[in-house]
Amino acid sequence: MITPAYVRIMRRVNFKGGGDSYDAAYNARMATIAEAQQGMAEEYFQFWQTDYQPMEQAQIAANQELIPHETALQKQKILAEKGLIPQQTALAGAQMDSAMTLIPQQTEFEQAQITDAMQAMGERAPVRTQLFQQAAEGVDIDGMVNRASADAMHSFANSQQMLNRNMARMGVNPNSGRFAAMSNQNSLDQAKTVAGAKTQARVQGEEQNFNRLTTAMGYGG
Repeated sequence: MITPAYVRIMRRVNFKGGGDSYDAAYNARMATIAEAQQGMAEEYFQFWQTDYQPMEQAQIAANQELIPHETALQKQKILAEKGLIPQQTALAGAQMDSAMTLIPQQTEFEQAQITDAMQAMGERAPVRTQLFQQAAEGVDIDGMVNRASADAMHSFANSQQMLNRNMARMGVNPNSGRFAAMSNQNSLDQAKTVAGAKTQARVQGEEQNFNRLTTAMGYGG
C-alpha cells in the first residue's frame, strides 16, 4: 500500500536516472500516479468492507447453519440403505430361486426345439438330394428343341394342301411360275417358324437350368 510518507519521498528523490540530480517535473508526475493508485486502493478496500465482506460473512454463517442438517440427512440415507440391504438380499434370492425353477422348463423347451429341428432336417434330406440332383442334371434341352420343332411343323402340316385348294379355286395352273412362287414362300415361312421355335426352346431350357442351379446354390449356402 502506498503511504503519504512514500509520496513525500517520491517528491524528493529522482527515479529517472540516478545520481544527485533533481528533476522536479518527473518527480511530480510520479507522485501524481502514486496518489491516484493510492486513491483506487483505498476505494476498493472501502467497497470490500462495506459490501463484499458482509456478503462473505453471511455466506459463511449460512453454510455453518446447514452443516447440522446435511449431517442429519446423510445419517438418514445411511440408515435407509442399511435397512434396504435385507430386502435387496431377499429379492435377489427370490429371483435366483425363480430362475432355478425355470431351468428345467427351459432345458425341456430347448431339447424339444433341437428334436424338431433334427426331424425337419431328416424329412428335408430326400427333397434336398433330389433338388441337387435335378439341378445338376438340368432339363433336356434337346428334347425341348425337338418338341418345339415338331409343334411348329405340325402347324404347317396342312398348309400346302390348303394352298393348292386356294390356287385351284382362283384358277391358277399348278405348273405356273406363280404357283411355284407361292409354294416356295410357304416353305420359307415354315422353315423360319421351325427355326425360331427351336431357338426359343433352347434359350428357355438354358435359362431353366441356370435358375435351378442358382436355387440349389442358395439352398445349400
